[in-house]
Amino acid sequence: MFKKLLLLTVGLCFALVASAQKIMTPSAFLGYDLGTQFTPHQRVIDYFKYVAVTSKQVDYKDYGTTYEGRPLIAMIIASADNIKKLPEIRFNNLALAGLEENNAAGKSVTNAAPPLTPRS
Repeated sequence: MFKKLLLLTVGLCFALVASAQKIMTPSAFLGYDLGTQFTPHQRVIDYFKYVAVTSKQVDYKDYGTTYEGRPLIAMIIASADNIKKLPEIRFNNLALAGLEENNAAGKSVTNAAPPLTPRS
């Protein structure tokens, strides 16, 4: 019985280690320490894309291009649960700012947080 329990525990540990996210550091990805040499824009974009594909806690967005045709990007880093709820979080933030009347559930959120008042 003990051997079966030990074998199950070891197997579970291997499964957890195998499924853990392993994200390379920028230095490991680029092949040199940051700041020791120039990094072209495309290599920076490649690293951000790598992180977005590797992690469930990142939402990668292209939002335009520069006048030279380089991509402009934004990354949102949050828990995996909050990444799934980004539209709802955005809508609620707009409502709290007074730009939307109701949240996605139809409940008023304008009184969800007290207004900020400047201190004198």
